[in-house]
Amino acid sequence: MPSFTRQLASATHRSASPRSVALIDDVSTAGATLEAARATLLKAGVEDVQLWSVATAIPNHTIMPT
Repeated sequence: MPSFTRQLASATHRSASPRSVALIDDVSTAGATLEAARATLLKAGVEDVQLWSVATAIPNHTIMPT
């Protein structure tokens, strides 16, 4: 019976996971946080993870005064 209980718990956990998730970040710099969250969601059973960012930081960019 313990094996059946583990299988049921596992199946219940998978069925409770959404199939698709969209992660929205206000400003993406290196993207490491979104990628880490994406990996965690995929490991938890989410099938599709979309990563969205409102703005992207430009690395090593200096704004010149006009």
